[in-house]
Amino acid sequence: FFCLSGFLITRRLIDEGLDLRHFYVRRAFRILPAALVYLAFVGALGASGVLPVSSQEIIAALLFFRNFLGRNAWFTGHFWSLSVEEQYYLVWPAILAVAGGRLSRMIGLIAIVATVIWRQANWPVEGLVYFHTDMRLDAIFCGSVMALSWPTLSRVIPKLPVMLFPAGVVCFFVTDVWSGELQGYADTIQAILVCFLIASNVATPERLFSRLLENRLVRQAGKMSYSVYLWQQVFLRPGFATGARWQLPLRLVGIVVFAAISYYVVELPMIAVGRSLLEPALKTETKMPAETPIST
Repeated sequence: FFCLSGFLITRRLIDEGLDLRHFYVRRAFRILPAALVYLAFVGALGASGVLPVSSQEIIAALLFFRNFLGRNAWFTGHFWSLSVEEQYYLVWPAILAVAGGRLSRMIGLIAIVATVIWRQANWPVEGLVYFHTDMRLDAIFCGSVMALSWPTLSRVIPKLPVMLFPAGVVCFFVTDVWSGELQGYADTIQAILVCFLIASNVATPERLFSRLLENRLVRQAGKMSYSVYLWQQVFLRPGFATGARWQLPLRLVGIVVFAAISYYVVELPMIAVGRSLLEPALKTETKMPAETPIST
């Protein structure tokens, strides 16, 4: 998730000419409305005593520092990753705009190394500290560095042997098995492998796996993934596996239904509002290639 986000956001910034107003308006109307609706929903249920949700965690999620509050509260706990994202959004676009591509790539590489050293120095990371931004920046910066190196990577990757792709998948799971021995390095190794797999798909759209990802159902799932991310927490609360087996299909249906409502009733209309505010700029915006996923 972090690798993909770092890649997409950085490419989007570059393709938009580092227009920070453009970027932040798009992000605000893309991220905030659906998140606010979800937090209002669980907050109201928490206030009425239906769900164990505190006002403190709602505020932390609203202000995107939920990853520093702790992940022990279930219904807003998943906002830890969104908080990391938003904190990254506050810093990285300004670095790109001021430093430019080459220096920003160097800063990204330094950030990756610094995160690994910091995490290793504190290993084993105790409790919820593992969700703090300073412990997880390497993955998102791996994606960012990949985006800044894309002109070179897009030419090199198609020339690599096809078997490197399944080898990368195998290495990812091997790293997971050996994560105890690798300690704090495992996350970085997996981030690099994930970036390679993402780059392989984007750079070689004609290959089988890339074509499978272009399937209509897969594309639709991708479009709704943010709403799924928000609403799955309500339906997959701890203990669901101990209930009747027929509950799981109903819970999955519930996720899809609420995610679809969020996507079509909240996300799409608010994205349209954001685009309308930028309409003069969008008319002059250069259209990106159809095979590039950044356009979505």
